[in-house]
Amino acid sequence: MRKAFRGSGKAGTQMSKSAFVTSLVFVLALMCTFICIMSTRYIENRTRYEGYHNVIIVNAPRSLKNFINHPEVNVSYRLFTEHKKTDALYDVMTFSKWMKEEKAFITVVFPKDFDDEIISGKTPEVLTYILGDRLKYAEWRNIVVDEPLYEYGEYLKDRFGLSFKSGEGIEIIEQPATLNGGLSPTGMFLLTAANSVIPIIMIMLILYMGMSSGTNAVSGEKEKGTFAGLIMTPVPRLTIVTATLTGVFLSTVIAPVVILILLMFVPLFASITGFIYPLLLIMSLSLFICSLTVLISIMNDTTVAAQTAFLPVFFILISISVTCMQNADEARRFLYWFPVYGHFYGIGAALSGRSIGGSPLSVIDVLLCVATTLIVTFIIVLISERLLHSERFTVTTESVSDKKALRDAKAMKKRAMRASAPAVAKLFGYEPRLKEKKKTNSRFISGQFFFPLWTLGLCQLPAMAVTLLNFSTGKKFSDLIISLKSVETFSDVFKVTFDILAMFLKDPLFLGLMGVSYVLVILIYILRNNRFDRQPVSSLGFGGDSPVRDYGAGLLLGLSMMTSVFLILIFTGNVSFDGFSDPSVSIPAALISLFMWIPQGACEEVMFRGFMMSRTAARFGTVFAVCFSSGMFSLFHGLNLGISVLAVINLILIAVLFALISIWRDSIWVTCAAHTIWNFAQGGLFGLSVSGNVIEGSVITTSAGPNASDIWTGGDFGPEGGLAVTLVTLFAMGLVILLMRRKKKDAVDASNGIEEAVPLAR
Repeated sequence: MRKAFRGSGKAGTQMSKSAFVTSLVFVLALMCTFICIMSTRYIENRTRYEGYHNVIIVNAPRSLKNFINHPEVNVSYRLFTEHKKTDALYDVMTFSKWMKEEKAFITVVFPKDFDDEIISGKTPEVLTYILGDRLKYAEWRNIVVDEPLYEYGEYLKDRFGLSFKSGEGIEIIEQPATLNGGLSPTGMFLLTAANSVIPIIMIMLILYMGMSSGTNAVSGEKEKGTFAGLIMTPVPRLTIVTATLTGVFLSTVIAPVVILILLMFVPLFASITGFIYPLLLIMSLSLFICSLTVLISIMNDTTVAAQTAFLPVFFILISISVTCMQNADEARRFLYWFPVYGHFYGIGAALSGRSIGGSPLSVIDVLLCVATTLIVTFIIVLISERLLHSERFTVTTESVSDKKALRDAKAMKKRAMRASAPAVAKLFGYEPRLKEKKKTNSRFISGQFFFPLWTLGLCQLPAMAVTLLNFSTGKKFSDLIISLKSVETFSDVFKVTFDILAMFLKDPLFLGLMGVSYVLVILIYILRNNRFDRQPVSSLGFGGDSPVRDYGAGLLLGLSMMTSVFLILIFTGNVSFDGFSDPSVSIPAALISLFMWIPQGACEEVMFRGFMMSRTAARFGTVFAVCFSSGMFSLFHGLNLGISVLAVINLILIAVLFALISIWRDSIWVTCAAHTIWNFAQGGLFGLSVSGNVIEGSVITTSAGPNASDIWTGGDFGPEGGLAVTLVTLFAMGLVILLMRRKKKDAVDASNGIEEAVPLAR
């Protein structure tokens, strides 16, 4: 026990890189928290901020103007107001600009038909926006609500002869509003910190201290070769576990207890229950975390291995704490009885005095949490004791240095074999460099997954952000925000997300920015291919004998396939032809959408066929490369609206078809064009959904036919989720396979002809 307590963290081993990064993030988080606290205090202690005292009224109803100009109304109400008009009720950027220009601290936004809604008995929504420069503006907003707006509500009652009940019409707060029972801004900050910041700091500190000491307790002794001698003694295994656990616990619990004692010097936190309850919770949580670290330490032979094994547990518990931090005010009472959840909520409730389900934190809640945690800890201790009886974890015939040397030798041999081995398959002439060959399979696969995510996020998020800022100035955005009140389930959130995307797809600015983003993605792939992989651009599939001819063939192929799908849907009665759109509208819209689809089709082909498939084929072979890239293609489209099992199957079939075409032509020019015209014809020409996205302004207008069935039309996902695409894709795949076999046969015949001709030449 003394060795585990005093020697924790001093086993003479190196910390793993992942553990070092985790420690660094932890220290940075503490520094950021400290900076936020100090900056907030600095802002509160600044000299009085001069200027912003005015009020801006947006869409002021006639009744409000009459109220302000009424002779009996306080004259100050009409001296500090500036009237504006807008349809965008949630245009934060514009409101902030107005407040800066007019020296106003608050903007009160009325709906344009406010008076009509009041007369009809509806409950109109009045929004207020304040500057975030100072906390006092929140208090001033309460004054605006409690005085002029309260009197305005009384004026409406008298003028229209309306009687409002609680929850109907306009509900006026009759008592002056205060912030958290009259607390100062500093007190309000401390109260917020007690509910969220302090508990997560406590949990992170316990996790860090437990990891740094517990992972060294047993695995560190194994690494030094001294633990085997302890196992050979007659000391019971349970005694070894409990003694080690006690030492680790003592080294872990000191820091959070010291912080708790320091918190008691803050008047807001100083109370008997504010100390006893968190103390019990901190000690039980520390015991639980330490038992986990000791268990992991027993299961590993080195400190680095133990730290690496504990990291997933570390991140899972931190994630749980973050979710608690976000929902601290909505926690259900039964969550207070479970480990981690109960510790987070319990520490916050004990320090802040927050109610749980309408009643304060009780000793029963704390004891139930402690009891549950101790039961789990006891089970972990028993598991640790049983593991010590297993020879596999404790007895070794080789020293640690010998085993490490053996592992290193095996790893070096494997890397050397991989580095000297030729590419399993060469697609587009790609030959991996030595550095690429030395990568482990897991690192290679993860790189193939995360690099597309990184590039798409880097290039597409700015386009979406610019469009959103531009979109927020319009009335449609305000209507959308108002409609979010009806969102209750995850499926509703999912649908609203794609409703927003559908509105974006009607915006030429968004289409243009997305087209630019796809070009940037292609350039990033070319840059990586040329600069880092040292490969020619042809290794991305931009080779071939005749790129122009291949691109033209791809346009013909994609248009023929989508036209076939459209005709199948028409003749089976699943889609009805409604006519042609106005050319003055549809043709410009089609041209704008084509500007996006051309780089979009090429971008996905570069990502999944040109780059991913060629790299994967060089390591694992062509068959695996086709399957892997097709699966990734389907996965990246799997979050679209209306996705179904058949849609996933079709996406895989389409990806396999494009992969076969790329291999057959030894380039991606055909598939780039086919991919582009497939999407364009589907949405811009025939008016069908493209992978769950509805494109406006199509040349042909269509609607659901008399025999419409989701199994054929694909429902919200579009034709790619229906049987029509399945049939057309399978037919095209059969033709490509026949062409590939014919090409192979011609190559074999040509080779045989050369062999026969050589003896004649001699």
